[in-house]
Amino acid sequence: MVSFLFAFKSTNFAAIFQPPNTTFGHNSIKKGKGNNMILKRRLEEKEKYYFEITLILILGGIYYWQGINWISILLTIGFGIIIYWILNSKIYSKRHDKKLAEIIIDKK
Repeated sequence: MVSFLFAFKSTNFAAIFQPPNTTFGHNSIKKGKGNNMILKRRLEEKEKYYFEITLILILGGIYYWQGINWISILLTIGFGIIIYWILNSKIYSKRHDKKLAEIIIDKK
């Protein structure tokens, strides 16, 4: 499921798609220049956390405006789940890209 989400959340989903519960093999990656260029661009890309910071600022504003009550507690739980899901996806994507880079480097 995470691999499926990763493939469609990525800006370049023409890159290599690895189905879940499979191992990385040397036959799964071709030596094409396109894959190498996309992978290089992804590794050089800086992470942006604008959305997560915005959610935290909104949550801080709600606590300042309303104080601690059941609405702010529910929003904290909801925003926490959303932020966790987004950050976990970013971490998984970085790990996946590093594994692919290691495999390509080992092939050369």
